[in-house]
This record gives sequence, C-alpha cells and structure tokens, in this order.
Amino acid sequence: FCTEAGGASATGAGEDIARVTLSRRAVDLLADGYDADTAADRAIREFDDLTGSGAGVIVCGDDTVGSAFNTDGMQTSARVE
Repeated sequence: FCTEAGGASATGAGEDIARVTLSRRAVDLLADGYDADTAADRAIREFDDLTGSGAGVIVCGDDTVGSAFNTDGMQTSARVE
C-alpha cells in the first residue's frame, strides 16, 4: 500500500492482515508524522492487539525505512540510496 506519505508491505497471517489493513495503517502513521521505524512498530503492536496473529511489515518513508514483526523471527532487508 502506498500514498504520497510512503509505502508499506506486510506478510504473515494474510486474512487478518487484509482485515485490519495493516499496511495502510502503517502508512497512515507515516502521514501522521511518525518515522518509518516507529510507524512499523506501532502498526504491528496494534495488529497484535486486534488479532493475536503473526505478521511483519516493512515501511518506507521519505528518508527512513523501518520494519517490525511480532513472531519469533522474521528476516527483513532494505536498501536506501
């Protein structure tokens, strides 16, 4: 999901991710002024509170990239130029 504020992509429990629009929530937090790492963390915490399901999200803002997950582990990678 992306807007002028930035973009986000999520993986994990797909039905719950779609139901609570996890990626959209992360981008909404960017639009509210949070940096990408904080937006990712808050979105995952809200997702976990709402669903109890496992997921991860990568968020890209203007000059920041962040990721968060609520599972035992999830590999992420980002490149910023």
